[in-house]
Amino acid sequence: MVTRKEQVMMMGGGLMVAIGFMFMGAANLSGLTTNEGAQQGQPQEIDVELPEENYVEGGFDLGVNEQVFLSQNNQVVFVNALYADEGDPDVFEGLRGIEDEFEGRVYFTEAEAAESDLSTQLQIEEYPEIVVIGDQPSEGAGYTLDTVQNDREEVNNAICSSMASTGDLAATCF
Repeated sequence: MVTRKEQVMMMGGGLMVAIGFMFMGAANLSGLTTNEGAQQGQPQEIDVELPEENYVEGGFDLGVNEQVFLSQNNQVVFVNALYADEGDPDVFEGLRGIEDEFEGRVYFTEAEAAESDLSTQLQIEEYPEIVVIGDQPSEGAGYTLDTVQNDREEVNNAICSSMASTGDLAATCF
């Protein structure tokens, strides 16, 4: 059971916290405090355009953030097939032409690990590796980032599950 004195103390503490929040809110709105910490969490403006071709050898020169941005704003999927430095790009021969099956909504690249920012950004250590980035929201993110095996059917499934809306590609996907 709480005594009257304890109730008064709890109310006083609650009022002090409320007044503190009110003061900080007023100070923030009036410009008395700096906003530097808040700006760190704000998204930066990304100025990129879709690649001109749906298939590119050597990488798109786009990092993860740029591919996510383009994917979300253009309803496209990026498939990045990365092979080891001095490796054989023919390891992905079975995937070539996969971008043609999706009516311009898939961008496919084969790149040597050293030519791609994805290798360092995603800390990829074993090759070959296929990274699929799409606009389908997933747990904790507004996009899909998936790695799949070097198998055409698996890559097709990853592409379809990475699309927020398959639209007229439903027949291709399902």
